[in-house]
Amino acid sequence: MYFDRDIKSLKGMWYGNVTVTATTADAPEQLVGFRGKSKQSSWGDTISGKSVSNETRKMWVEVTVPNTAELAEKSVTVNMEVNARFPFEQDGGFNDTSDTFAHTQTLLLSSAGGGTIYWQSWMYGQLGAAALIFIAGLVLSGTASGLVRKANVPTVRMPDDREADIEE
Repeated sequence: MYFDRDIKSLKGMWYGNVTVTATTADAPEQLVGFRGKSKQSSWGDTISGKSVSNETRKMWVEVTVPNTAELAEKSVTVNMEVNARFPFEQDGGFNDTSDTFAHTQTLLLSSAGGGTIYWQSWMYGQLGAAALIFIAGLVLSGTASGLVRKANVPTVRMPDDREADIEE
């Protein structure tokens, strides 16, 4: 999930430690099993490259939702916090800097395995569409062949050269 707030760092690098908490409206106690991860850049004492400058990127967290039936069809509020460490270009060098980024997102969860059903439906839909296109091509080709067989044989008539000379 992308945060509303951006991070500005040298070459867009950061190392994020993520904390994720989740609750539902009907059960405000914290849910168990939600995990998150973010970018895990590493750098040493020097950073070099063709273009070394601060770049603005969207802060993001990849959240893993537990596969439990109790969460099916529920609205879950996910609070994410990233304690980020990142290099910040300053005066031709860089300083290691830290900042905290927070974001809240509400998710409406499907039943367990809903993603698999969605993916399978999409895949079968694509295969069905490809099969229909193939069949339509065969029908079109057969129709064109039938029209060619029914068509009159073209005859080409050339003007008689002698008649053209007489008229002039």
